[in-house]
Amino acid sequence: MEFNRHSIALLRQIKRLAKDEQGCDIHFDSVSLEHDLRELVRSGVSIELLRLV
Repeated sequence: MEFNRHSIALLRQIKRLAKDEQGCDIHFDSVSLEHDLRELVRSGVSIELLRLV
């Protein structure tokens, strides 16, 4: 995935909401980002956060 200003801003928003809702940390490195996002969705997040992901 290539990161640009928009995608970085979106990831920061997802990271902040994930931390607030689930206490989990999203890593931006390409190796774990997909895994972290999949785990986040499986954990049962709010509709707002799910739409962002």
